[in-house]
Amino acid sequence: MTGTIDEVEIHKDLRIRPSAWHIESGYTMQIFGGKTFGALGYSQSYELAGAFPKQRMIVAVGRWFFDGLRLAFDYAHDQDYSRAAGGTGKSADAFTLRMTAEW
Repeated sequence: MTGTIDEVEIHKDLRIRPSAWHIESGYTMQIFGGKTFGALGYSQSYELAGAFPKQRMIVAVGRWFFDGLRLAFDYAHDQDYSRAAGGTGKSADAFTLRMTAEW
């Protein structure tokens, strides 16, 4: 069974309508003779404190070294919901370096 959450009852007199959206754009080009890419992403969620960050920004860059072998670096910045909204009120940063083999 697949589907989405339309409405959640968290108390008999309180209902929420959680939602989220994400947009991302990327571009691939030749730099110094190699295929290189960059991407930017942004997302927001509403009434999903404790499950998802309120806002997330992602920046990624990468390069193919051979056909099927790619190295990428991602940076993500998350902003959590305020304490009053059920979050921590804090932000977090994540850095990821990954090598991907495709066949």
